[in-house]
Amino acid sequence: MAVVKRLTRRSKAAVKLEIRRLSLNEIGVLSQEASDHARSARGRPEWLARNADDIREAVMKVFGPESEGVTRCVVTLVMESGAPRWFTLDVANEVLKELPVLDRQELADLASLLLEHAVHIQLDE
Repeated sequence: MAVVKRLTRRSKAAVKLEIRRLSLNEIGVLSQEASDHARSARGRPEWLARNADDIREAVMKVFGPESEGVTRCVVTLVMESGAPRWFTLDVANEVLKELPVLDRQELADLASLLLEHAVHIQLDE
């Protein structure tokens, strides 16, 4: 799989554009770790607890470097009941490297799923 590189506004450095899969349990652990280390992006633990039954899938991509050894990530949640939700989460680089990267078919499936939930624009009156 070819790795696409792009420039981020935050770092002006090339980063890999990889989407990683993670479980709700992993999000909870990463959120707790972010809180324990006083990181600014700590996820949404209370919201996740209230909405866990409605979450179909969770994926994460790098937003950019946050601090030494920590990367700011965007977590996107595909919901059973409607539009996807997202939030930021600061993740230690060594942990980030361990999360599985989606392959081409998984990326296509995810894109299809997200497109199904795009908000429809009503006709002009």
